[in-house]
Amino acid sequence: MNHKRRTLLTPDEACDILKITKATLYRWSHEGRIPKIKPSSRCLRFDLEDIYAFLDGSYQEAKQAGEPING
Repeated sequence: MNHKRRTLLTPDEACDILKITKATLYRWSHEGRIPKIKPSSRCLRFDLEDIYAFLDGSYQEAKQAGEPING
């Protein structure tokens, strides 16, 4: 059986990649825009692939809407 290891990020690491504040990250995860992983009640993690998928989706949505794209 082939198990793929997930790269889990802390909120700080996810914010660094997304260039957003923790408040925005928590709001987006609460709204379901970015999937979160809660290994325990006091711990929150984000899958790196989910972050990349979110970025790719945001890029595509902005491109389709004709909005300026950063980066």
